Amino acid sequence: GNKKGDGKKKGDGNKHGGGNKHGGGNKKGDGDGCFSGASMIRMQNGKMKRMSELLAGDFIQDAQGEFVQVIAFLHRDTNKKATFKQLETDEGILTCTSEHYVFTSKGPVPASHVALHDKIICANGNFSEVLSTKEVEYTGVYAPLTTSGTLVVNNLQCSCYSDYGFSHEVAHGAMFPWRLMHRTRTFLGASTHSSQQPSNGIAPYPKMLLYLVRSLGISSAF
Repeated sequence: GNKKGDGKKKGDGNKHGGGNKHGGGNKKGDGDGCFSGASMIRMQNGKMKRMSELLAGDFIQDAQGEFVQVIAFLHRDTNKKATFKQLETDEGILTCTSEHYVFTSKGPVPASHVALHDKIICANGNFSEVLSTKEVEYTGVYAPLTTSGTLVVNNLQCSCYSDYGFSHEVAHGAMFPWRLMHRTRTFLGASTHSSQQPSNGIAPYPKMLLYLVRSLGISSAF
């Protein structure tokens, strides 16, 4: 894995703080806080794997430099056409939907708020300047959930969550029941690895949370 101990300061953004909510003008979609299928993930064995080939139970690199398990997919749809924000840096190109949280020098911000010359945090904790931004269309959307709530995509640090009026921390807290269930299964010795890809769509638990957010209008409180 990539060690972060290269002496460079990581800045305030690496705290993944809750100050950047950006809940006002950002369009809250239908659960499409996802990455493209061609996005690359570093596995525990050091090899790279396409997002579209990722399985629940895989161990992948997270923003803390650890290798953590993929619990499930918040959303996965191989047939869905979506518009992605493509952020090119000298360390890698990140392709995710506009509301997905990206870890920057300013903290976790939705991809739609990342502008030219902003700095995204790399896998090793250094900053990488955004050289260009554009919108692209691809088929297939993927949003894996890890035990830590973070992951590294194309060498850039990202959240597992999207901006639906909540900060990264609040979203991670909302996933506690799911993470607790996974931890309990692991403790009891039950298998947490899947040999098959999940069916298309948003998983039931986040789907219920999205329904509550929209029905009760509670997102503005965070």
